[in-house]
Amino acid sequence: MSMLKACYFPDMPAIQVKNVPQELHDQLRHIAELQKCSIGDVIVEAITREIRRRSHTQWLDEVFAHPTGLTSTARERQAFIDELRKERDAR
Repeated sequence: MSMLKACYFPDMPAIQVKNVPQELHDQLRHIAELQKCSIGDVIVEAITREIRRRSHTQWLDEVFAHPTGLTSTARERQAFIDELRKERDAR
């Protein structure tokens, strides 16, 4: 199989990042070597973690914005969190 065919996934979009500082590129290369993967794999994993973190932060903001968020009992807060989780999982 040619290199082009081995590395090309027609159903996956591509992202190109330009003007990466040399120091950052060197750090990415080092991490990729340690993990025995490509720089692209390291970047995709970092993006995935950031999106999950932001989703979790947004969810927590919803919890604490609720009128019963901080003044309710522990049982009420847990019931509310369970309700939010059900709504989130239904999406």
